[in-house]
Amino acid sequence: LLANQPEHWDGNRSSLVECRMRVVGLGEEPLTQSAAELRICGSRPRTVCQLFFRKDAVSFDSDYAHRHELDATELHTYLILTDVDAGTACLFVDEGKALVLATYLGEPGKDKPNRILFGDSSASDVTTHGQSEWEILRWRSVK
Repeated sequence: LLANQPEHWDGNRSSLVECRMRVVGLGEEPLTQSAAELRICGSRPRTVCQLFFRKDAVSFDSDYAHRHELDATELHTYLILTDVDAGTACLFVDEGKALVLATYLGEPGKDKPNRILFGDSSASDVTTHGQSEWEILRWRSVK
């Protein structure tokens, strides 16, 4: 958890976030539930996105209406490019050059401004119900 430490994380700037992780399990919860989440958040409007992980897919929305299907129990590298000026986030998987998902950036919550959060516990108003293993989480500003 990095909060309000612009020398380490500044969610108000466009960034490239890389994580390498896998879903380990969902316990007793149904497959439709998220096992883990990555939340990228600035303090200004149009600076927030969330990436949700379950065994069979990843998605920027917790209901998986738009998703990229894959075996998330295997290790994958996820690259999330946020463009604060355009108000968008793009997802690339396993060093692929093709965009697999895109979304509009949203609004920061009152209690969680300018943070990057990841893991199995609920980092937002969406509850996650699983376990995950994270090998890498790193980022850099791109503009």
